[in-house]
Amino acid sequence: MSIVNNALQKVVATLNALQAQGVQYEVRYDGNVYGGLPVPESEKKVVKRVRDTSIPHGHFTNTIRPLIAPMQVGEVVEIRMEGIELFRIQSAASSIGTKIHGEESCVTYQNAAKNCIEVLRLK
Repeated sequence: MSIVNNALQKVVATLNALQAQGVQYEVRYDGNVYGGLPVPESEKKVVKRVRDTSIPHGHFTNTIRPLIAPMQVGEVVEIRMEGIELFRIQSAASSIGTKIHGEESCVTYQNAAKNCIEVLRLK
């Protein structure tokens, strides 16, 4: 327990030193509040991430998986999807390639000239 108390004292001391910069804080441990300024309830609210609903759920999987699944080692596949940013397609293609063929098995590349994502299977 003394190690925890020492750590809490150091944390509170560090946060007290930051008070001059307008930092609000409270340290909670085992249901107790140690030192500091209470944080207003409005700042405690957790902001939930909202999924981009412009792309239907499962669209990437249903479009990209049939292209990547049958790939052989050394093969290159070009993926085009109109109206969707290349970085989103690249992220999905990389994820799907890893799930199907394993880690470090596929490399993706944004080909801006052709406006497509190229996927190369390495192993």
